[in-house]
Amino acid sequence: MSYRDPNNPRIHLGAIASGRCVVGNDQTRQDFASQLSVLAYDQEFDAVVESVYGNRKDHYILIRGICDYNDGTRNKEWQPYAALAAASFMKAIICGMDAPTDV
Repeated sequence: MSYRDPNNPRIHLGAIASGRCVVGNDQTRQDFASQLSVLAYDQEFDAVVESVYGNRKDHYILIRGICDYNDGTRNKEWQPYAALAAASFMKAIICGMDAPTDV
């Protein structure tokens, strides 16, 4: 495992695969990563995406704080840090937006 610098979070843009059958099988996970340029996996996040899609939202952004490694190794020690980094990134995006004029 590589050392993570707590003062230097990284931003990765790309696809996150979701679904229990994909995440639970190491070979399938590796195949998805190489064929579809998947950056990360999540077992439960598909429910969030289905909810957004089910509400007919055309434009949305999903920001994830991910602390697990792409080989399936998990480290709960980094979960609070990942959540804070994701929230900080979202705040920076919102603060950089223009206020709506049609309200």
